[in-house]
Amino acid sequence: MHRARFLPMSSLLDRRTPAQLLWILGSFHALVMVGFGVLSVHSWRFPNGPYLSHGYLFLCFVVSMTGFIGVLIVMSSLKRGVKAERWPDGMLESPRKLLSSSAFSVLSRLLFAGGLVSMILWLRSVHGDNGWLFLWPLTNLKDVQRCLRPKSDPFDHSLRIERGKALRSEHWGETPESFSN
Repeated sequence: MHRARFLPMSSLLDRRTPAQLLWILGSFHALVMVGFGVLSVHSWRFPNGPYLSHGYLFLCFVVSMTGFIGVLIVMSSLKRGVKAERWPDGMLESPRKLLSSSAFSVLSRLLFAGGLVSMILWLRSVHGDNGWLFLWPLTNLKDVQRCLRPKSDPFDHSLRIERGKALRSEHWGETPESFSN
């Protein structure tokens, strides 16, 4: 069956610029972080109760799953667009500069540190660690950077070897001499 039938959102995303897709991706990541972050903070703050109502748990789950699914759809649209060369390099240059800026370098370090601190804090907790809350967006951020990286030339022209004459030897098939002579 046709892909658009299963993912009606993808046809809407195909008309977006890479910068718009990054904003949409960031908002879906925020949904994931808010949904599971609220649950994590609640379980850390109140390890023995009060417990959340089923409606509240369901709402957090729906918000998080909406974010997860949205991230997957937007990422696939971004990867398809870059692979199909839907956008000129000039349009990709702005998101590339943004993702290679020092602000995103600081953000990736903060996400890594947040994941590490979270795993240490919840190491002995019965509720498990929540480091993935920070590490999952970090891996997706790195995936976006990899996706938007300019294509490199498959041939390194600095090491170009000119075609020369074929190798010829007068001694083909003879036993080689030892190197000790």
